[in-house]
Amino acid sequence: MKFTEYYTVNSHDTDFNGVVRPSAVLRYMQETANRQFSSYHPTLYELNDAGLSFVLSRANMSVYAPLHNFDKIRVDTWACEGRGAKFLRCSQIYRDDCLISELITTWALISRETHRFIRQGEIDFQFGTDEMLSLDMPARLN
Repeated sequence: MKFTEYYTVNSHDTDFNGVVRPSAVLRYMQETANRQFSSYHPTLYELNDAGLSFVLSRANMSVYAPLHNFDKIRVDTWACEGRGAKFLRCSQIYRDDCLISELITTWALISRETHRFIRQGEIDFQFGTDEMLSLDMPARLN
């Protein structure tokens, strides 16, 4: 299930030309994912209390247009069906109806105590999943 948040681009997220830095684009997407987790169980705090942590394995992002100071944006994020110990998440940023950026991330969920990977299905994430994105770049660069 897609989760949506709305933001106004902060001026401190931009360079001297008023263009948003790539790290800030990622931060808006990650903040939206964090907000989805805070709206459903288990929350990131509940996972942390259980001794579990997500570790980022891979991130693929395509940027189609720049964002600027004070742009009003919509950020969509959703989990995708993974396999084994792979947890997948997609995100998109829109300004009006224009797609600005897309992101696919791959995560592992680990026990900090045992260092064991948590597999799909061992924890019931209540926000469900949606369709995987297909980006215009290879998943792995050689």
